[in-house]
Amino acid sequence: MSIPAIASAPARPEALAELAAVLPLLRELNDLKRVRVAGRDNSLAEQLFAQAWAALVAGEDLTTVALCETARALTGVRLPGYDEPLLSSLGLAENDATQVLQQALRDAAQPLVPSLVEQLAPMVRTAAQLEAGQQPAFVALLAQQPRAGATHPGRPRIMLWPPESHADHCALVAVYAVLLSPYFGADPGEAFLTGLAHHLH
Repeated sequence: MSIPAIASAPARPEALAELAAVLPLLRELNDLKRVRVAGRDNSLAEQLFAQAWAALVAGEDLTTVALCETARALTGVRLPGYDEPLLSSLGLAENDATQVLQQALRDAAQPLVPSLVEQLAPMVRTAAQLEAGQQPAFVALLAQQPRAGATHPGRPRIMLWPPESHADHCALVAVYAVLLSPYFGADPGEAFLTGLAHHLH
């Protein structure tokens, strides 16, 4: 009896080289935990966490939410705090606003798998159209709960300020999961939800 093949990560060392090329972008995205914009509460990462859960509670499609919030994060690397409604309020036509955001996304996403970038680019417009339900209570609680700081055996704990929250952490793990999903043959929606929910315990 033949045993069906099981899909897995790409063979090394090719996979390691491809993933290494993405690492600088992941570090840039990590800064969204500490980027804040005037007139909005919480970091951009915490806002992403809240928006994702609000959309999921409203019944939006999981994969759509995953791609929209990942597109929002990539855009935030180049244009933090900007979205289509804000650009429209500044006088840009809808198509021009979309083009600006897509250019920011493509610039940030250069190291990524091209097919994923093509999925993400149209989502800069869709993200502004997602329905928002009532956020679960744990969203605010995780945003209020700081993480303990970086640890290393035999060394003092590294404390950063402002401290990142569990919401920051979960949001970025979810975004990373989408960006890395093509390398492992993973479903981006399932990967996103796993990252988003991994501290719900």
